[in-house]
Amino acid sequence: MALKLDLKPEQRARIERVTCEVLRLYALTPRWLARYLLTTARDLRRFCAWGPMDCVYDARLLWQLIPELAYRLGETRFLADERIDGEVRCMSDDMLRCQVLMALRNVSIHAYWHSPSAHVFFHEVANGNPVVFGVDHLVAPGPGDWAAQYLAEIALRRGARDFHGKWTPGWGDQGKGGLWV
Repeated sequence: MALKLDLKPEQRARIERVTCEVLRLYALTPRWLARYLLTTARDLRRFCAWGPMDCVYDARLLWQLIPELAYRLGETRFLADERIDGEVRCMSDDMLRCQVLMALRNVSIHAYWHSPSAHVFFHEVANGNPVVFGVDHLVAPGPGDWAAQYLAEIALRRGARDFHGKWTPGWGDQGKGGLWV
């Protein structure tokens, strides 16, 4: 049974814009992806009710983890309240990956939906997420990595024959379709 969605033209246009942006971000070098991640985190902080050292996923992701990830991917310019958590700065790359993915999974994304950049930044992992692209550039997924496990399950359902733990454009093209938005 095929699923047919009757979408409005503006919905189709938004999906096309998000898809094009995800593909563009996937193709960026780590350094330019770092700049995008940091710039977008700064934009999203306008909608965040939390400060740089508050103990909630939103604050940790946008003030500490994304700036640290951006730093490790090559970004050099930071604001005074970014990257000030010594615990985050001392994390191994594997631990940073784990913490970024945990925060991404638990952040209150609906608080940011008024920002156009939120639709890409918090994009479904199985359809290409730039934060996950960043941690993939930093370090390969390890055992127990929830994003890699989730992607493996989706790849299996989409009929991908050769899945290697990371999202790539069209990895489900062999079966039920590639990029799903």
